[in-house]
Amino acid sequence: MNGFEEVLTELKRKGDSEKVKYLEGLDKRITPSQKKRIQENDSGILQELFAPKWVSRELLYAWATKNSQKETCVLCAKQDELGMHVKGKFICSNCFIEIKHKK
Repeated sequence: MNGFEEVLTELKRKGDSEKVKYLEGLDKRITPSQKKRIQENDSGILQELFAPKWVSRELLYAWATKNSQKETCVLCAKQDELGMHVKGKFICSNCFIEIKHKK
């Protein structure tokens, strides 16, 4: 469990429904480009988001990185988030596109 999930669980336990609604709606409030900047740990993003004072940069970083599981491609041995699993093996999107165009 990462820091985001811990905070969300704690807020649910306390019954603070407004904060829980805010955190659960982050996917709708934050654009993909802003999420990428959060993942890069950009310090200026917090002012752009008009986030409440109780939302910290660390909490946003934990939210942005909770699903970014990088896996190693079996063909090029590079780590990537985007790709697909074929027969239990991970193939990154670049290698998949190369294979697709060779046929």
